Amino acid sequence: MGLSMFNKGNQFFGGDGLVKKGVESTIDTVGKLARFGMRETDEEIIRLMLED
Repeated sequence: MGLSMFNKGNQFFGGDGLVKKGVESTIDTVGKLARFGMRETDEEIIRLMLED
């Protein structure tokens, strides 16, 4: 999707949603989302897998 957008002259900029200024900052933000934001989701998935 990113390549298609770029080929059409579109792109994301720092401040657009989770996109931050610089690749490393964006990766850090997505990592925080996965690490902290998905904690409850992970617990729920495990609970569902273990229930009879």
